[in-house]
Amino acid sequence: MLNEKLSFVKLIESSDIVLRPTNTDGDALTVREALFLGKKVLASDIVERPEGTSLFKTRDIDDLEKRLSLLINENNSKKDNNSTAENDSNSLKDFYSTLITTLFIQKNN
Repeated sequence: MLNEKLSFVKLIESSDIVLRPTNTDGDALTVREALFLGKKVLASDIVERPEGTSLFKTRDIDDLEKRLSLLINENNSKKDNNSTAENDSNSLKDFYSTLITTLFIQKNN
């Protein structure tokens, strides 16, 4: 839990990928802000999303994992091509792998 003030825009700016895994939704400002800031966005296909948004099937954690892995690998490839430190991309991959594992465990409990 986060117990301090946080600028959501600053959070998006420091992110490589923004997730919007919702079961119901409207026209999500989060998605539009992230796209405007040049971030990759992965969102559920529960509603029509803006152009440039990667989609996964709503309530399908396997599809979420598959699509997120593709985005991570794509992001890592760009980082490698731009001579970015390999530790950063491995750290990002580890973070998302842990997130996916946690979601999977919660789904099965």
